[in-house]
Amino acid sequence: MGLRYDRGMLPVRGPRGYAVYAEGMEASAYDKTKILRWCRPGVIAELGCGTGTVLELIRRRFPSSQLMGVDLSPEMVERCRKRFPGMEIRKHDISRRLFDEGTVDTIVLCSIMHEVFTYGDYDLGAVRRTLRLCAEALKPGGRLIIRDGLK
Repeated sequence: MGLRYDRGMLPVRGPRGYAVYAEGMEASAYDKTKILRWCRPGVIAELGCGTGTVLELIRRRFPSSQLMGVDLSPEMVERCRKRFPGMEIRKHDISRRLFDEGTVDTIVLCSIMHEVFTYGDYDLGAVRRTLRLCAEALKPGGRLIIRDGLK
């Protein structure tokens, strides 16, 4: 059985599929800790936060920072809202403007840029737009951290 897609072309994995996805994200947490040394405290946003694995790592490392998670999947947004009560979690397409210019200290894109490309109909324009919007959102000296890869 393959993935089903909702009207917005997001994969619908079903309960077991989401559980497997979540397990995979949590299993890679140790490797993802490597990005923490590059984070600048303050306002930190993870775009494409999925299950919240990286948000949890950031929250532990930077407890006084203002954190935000963003994901396009209603399922992932719901999971993060349950996992992080009181944290700002938004459902949003990250290839569209989200932040005012110069308002974020660190933006983390962890295992999401390949999704921007594929869900954006394999259009590099969606990737370029996402990166430009991230750069514009950063404060002077802000950090954009990208961790991604394909097998």
